[in-house]
Formats: sequence, structure tokens, C-alpha cells
Amino acid sequence: MSARWVSLSILCLLHTGCASVGGIEHRALAPEVKAPLVAERVALPAGATATAAWIGSQGNGLIALRDGRVLAIDARGEVRSVDRIPGEAPRPNEAPIVAFAARDRGNPLGLVAGGALAFQGGMLRRASLPAFLADARAFAPIGSEALWATPNGLYATRGDQWIDVQGAGGGLKDVVDLVPIGEGARRETWVLRGGVVQRLRVDSSGVTWIEAAPGVDVGPVSAIARIDPTRGAIASARGVTIVAPGSIRVFDGDARDGAPGAIGGGGGWAWVGWSGQLLRTDGDRWESLVSGVSLGASARIAVDEGAGASALVIDASGGVIRVVAEEALRASGIVDGALLLDTRIELEAIAPRPADLERVRFLVDGKEIAARTEAPWGWASDGGRTRDLRDLGFGAHRIDVVAHYKGGATLKRAIAFDYVSPLGRVPTYGADVVPIFAARCGRCHANGVARDLTTYAALSGQAAAVRASVRESRMPPDILLDATSVAIITAWVDGGAKR
Repeated sequence: MSARWVSLSILCLLHTGCASVGGIEHRALAPEVKAPLVAERVALPAGATATAAWIGSQGNGLIALRDGRVLAIDARGEVRSVDRIPGEAPRPNEAPIVAFAARDRGNPLGLVAGGALAFQGGMLRRASLPAFLADARAFAPIGSEALWATPNGLYATRGDQWIDVQGAGGGLKDVVDLVPIGEGARRETWVLRGGVVQRLRVDSSGVTWIEAAPGVDVGPVSAIARIDPTRGAIASARGVTIVAPGSIRVFDGDARDGAPGAIGGGGGWAWVGWSGQLLRTDGDRWESLVSGVSLGASARIAVDEGAGASALVIDASGGVIRVVAEEALRASGIVDGALLLDTRIELEAIAPRPADLERVRFLVDGKEIAARTEAPWGWASDGGRTRDLRDLGFGAHRIDVVAHYKGGATLKRAIAFDYVSPLGRVPTYGADVVPIFAARCGRCHANGVARDLTTYAALSGQAAAVRASVRESRMPPDILLDATSVAIITAWVDGGAKR
């Protein structure tokens, strides 16, 4: 497969009606053949086919099946089912998920006919949306605002208001994809509709439409993707177009190659299905990773958000291929950007060359709390996956995993998460703890059988011991507390044992 690229100097990128650009250069390019570290089929349940996939910065991902089930896949390629939050049953119109959309790190939205499902804390829950956002097809965050596309229109949030975005002919129906492009004060979105991609800016002054690739006839567009905050990629009848703030490059294949099909982006890379090959480009050089892949119109490519080093590829038959293109330290057990209700956290380092590992260090908020010099590479004292961060306070935290190789090489991975109360607020003694104590603890600790803990001063004075005893299932000694009560007592102590 050969290609040529066109480099264009853009002086009027942000102005509509820009008619000409200069500096066009053509040259042939042969993609470098690169053997991926991993290229394997994911074991789906018998008879199952996939409709959408998402992969995070740690290599953990989600796979939506046509029958409505959702699977989680970890950095090792192991698959498990994802449950709904307790007490919430799926609605008939919540199958299947047609697309995953980035909302924030580690917490994507699954778009369904009834609106959206949020993936959070390892479970799915129904997102509360206005009725006009039913059957959402695409979503794009723009700073604190967002764009939603449905078959009936394109809608933008602006503060606490909703805007029905209009085009030249009125309301915008049948938008099939949205890709956020730009950062800082310049936050814009690519909008794909009817085989045409345009750039949209929504701000306090109103709605502005801009050419996505001014001066370039890309032909009918089949797919778009975000490479990084300022660059996007377009797959079209012309080839693959990479649009950056100061340049545009168009990669054309030979006539026998046909048009590129699926495209995905992230971490500075665009992944493309083209002429039976899975290719990857950073906007300059190209790599051919896998051959013999059947990627039809329904194919999807989900690229990891962090380094662009791995992808989940849904082929023409609905099967899923997991591809890891380069060395990148992974972490299994917790995803970047997670909201955690419990300080018992699972974490294991997954290095691309485990036999050459010399040491793995784990740091929380800059302080080293564990280190391993031999497998297994979990952060528990024995190398297991689970560790309880007993002194963790509510709020934002960061875990750094540092893997040292023989010979001096080092790989690093950062994971951000928030520790939050299960009540959505810090529990208090009077409103939340007293009812639990009266129902389950008072028969011993208020009747002389055990230490008197009937007052706030007494119970708060033993807060650390109480936390440990309920979490380790030592108290109450007869019938253990339910998980919700344990979480409330834990959050009360971790939140400062408020009165």
C-alpha cells in the first residue's frame, strides 16, 4: 500500500469562505510494517456480536453487545460482565448501546435509544436527560458545556440553557458523529452529517460554522476522529486528512486500495482500517500493524485516551480484536478518572516485558506506599491486588506506578481518582451514624455488655477502631452489617467524624 501526502499552510483556518491555501507538496509514502505486541481476538459470549467499544488510558475498556449486555475488558484482555446499579432494571429501549462517548476520564457515556447510560464505579446507571435527547447518537464535551446529536436535532448546553443549533437550512437532523477539537479559549467541535464535516463553535456570541479543512476537497466523509486536543482526522473518499492548527495533510492511497473505512483516534495517533489493513499514524509516519482485517461500514475503532498505544477494533462481523502497538505500562483494577466509594482499591502493574522487571513502585499523592521486586506485581504487601488506603481523605488523589527495568529503562503510569461519600455528602453522627448504632450496636455498647459508645464523644474517640472493626467484619459479632451501613460509617470517619 502506498500513499502520498499534501501539506498546506493555513492562514485563514478560522474564517468561513477561505478559498485558497498554498504550499502543496506531494510525495509517496510506504507505511512501515510493525509487529504489534498483541493482536488477538477477544473471547465474546457464544453467538454475541459487538456494537460499540471504548478503551481508556490504562488499557481497560468496555464492549457493548447487540443483545444489550456490556462487558468490561482489562489490560490483560480478560473479560467480565458489567452490572447495573442495585435496584435499577434496564428499560426495553436501552439495548443496544450504539456508541460510547467520552465524558471525563474513565467514565464514558453509552448512547442508547432511550438516552444514555453512565459507566461509573464499575457499574452502569441510567443518565437523567431531557426528553428531547432520547435516541442520542453522538455526544461531545466542550469544556463545561456539551453538544448532543439526535435524529431530530443538534443541541448545545450554555450554562443552564439548551440551544437548538441551526444550520443554513434550519434545524440539524441526522448528525452521525461529533468530535471536540481545540483547547483553552478555542473550544470547537467537528460535526459529521450527510457525508460532510464542518467545524462548529458555540460561545457567548452565538453559533459559528467553519470549514473543517479549508481549501481541501476531501470528498464524501465516512468517519472522523480526534487525535489530540488540537488535531483531528477525516476518513473520506479522498483518503485520510489530518487537520492541525497550522497545516493540513491529505494521505491518498492507490486506486486499488479503495477508501479508508473505520477511523479512531487518541493519544496523538489516528488508527485507520484501510484495504484490509489496520494502520496507525501520528500525522507524519505510518505503521501497518495487522493485515487481513475485514472492516466494513459497521466497523469501529476505539483508541486508548492516554498514549494511543492500544485499540479495540470491531470488525465487519461484530467480532472484537484487541491490539497493543507499543510498550506502555498498564494498570489493572482501577481506571483513570474513577469515582471511588471505598478505600479498598485493586491495583496491579502490567508491564510489556515482565521478565525484565527489576522493581515496581506505587506512590499515592507523591508518597511511596509500596514497592515490589518480584512477581506478582500488585501493591498489597504480598503482591496481591487489593490494598486499603486507610488514611485517605475525600477529594482528588493521584496514584503513580513506576516500573524499573534491568538496564535502566523506566515506564510510568499516572492514575487520577476521586474518593467520594456514598451519600454524595460527608455523613454526620446525628443524621447518619446514630440510626445504625441504635439498630445494630446499641444492644451491646449501650447496655453494659461492651464499652459504652452511646455518646458522640465516646464513639468519635474510637472512630479508627470502629472503622476497622466494621470493615474487617469483626463487629457486630453475630449478624454483620450490610454494605451500605459499612460504607456510611467508613465515610463518616474518613470525613472527619462530623457531629
